[in-house]
Amino acid sequence: MEGKVTYKNKVLTECEKLEIEEEKERRINETLYCEICNGPLRRFGCPQLAHGIQKYDRTYKKFGYELVNSKYNTKIVCSLDCNQKAAIGKAGEEKRAKEIIRMFENGTN
Repeated sequence: MEGKVTYKNKVLTECEKLEIEEEKERRINETLYCEICNGPLRRFGCPQLAHGIQKYDRTYKKFGYELVNSKYNTKIVCSLDCNQKAAIGKAGEEKRAKEIIRMFENGTN
């Protein structure tokens, strides 16, 4: 991937893993509706964190842990069906990664 990519892999500490889980729980607790179908988030009982660029060893190596697990690449969804709809697929990963890097650099929320 071209450009300045600063969000590369690293081994997370237990503290960092805990922070990620806490952020996930915070986002779930603040969200009322599924970010894919706009239905009630808890209608199936267990909200999920969906990734546009999927969590695979291949994507972690290529794009880095921070990018794949960033708030810019994740959505809070109501079901496995919506989780699958959030996935952008291998063909769109490069373009989406560049968009996410721009968001990191601009501090976009």
